[in-house]
Amino acid sequence: MAVSLPAPISLAISDLGKMIGPISMLITGIVLGSMSFKKILSYRRIYMVTAFRLLFFPFIYLLLISVLSRINGFLDNPVLFLVSFLSAMAPAAANVSQFAILYGKEEEYASCINIFTTLCTIISMPILVYFSGVILK
Repeated sequence: MAVSLPAPISLAISDLGKMIGPISMLITGIVLGSMSFKKILSYRRIYMVTAFRLLFFPFIYLLLISVLSRINGFLDNPVLFLVSFLSAMAPAAANVSQFAILYGKEEEYASCINIFTTLCTIISMPILVYFSGVILK
């Protein structure tokens, strides 16, 4: 049994949901607007965080799915796999920088991780999608 909300409340919730992405980008952009690209690259741990987030964890996920599919046909729905795999290899979420700003904890560093992983996803995502096709066939 579905519960339906009155139209004004439903519309307000829907519009709020549509604002989440743009507000996240705006907040991250404001924090990074005062930083140079050289400063973003100067954080040493950002490379390790990016490698784990964009390469190591998705690869472990891919291997786990591969093993599960061989055991019990886990990949009966390839679209479901692709959606979950794309979310596993997505960049660090913008809410990390929002929480850092909210609690006053290294907001520059959190925003750098967000932006750097987003930029690196341009390269890592097509590579991982290709490898998923090779490994799972």
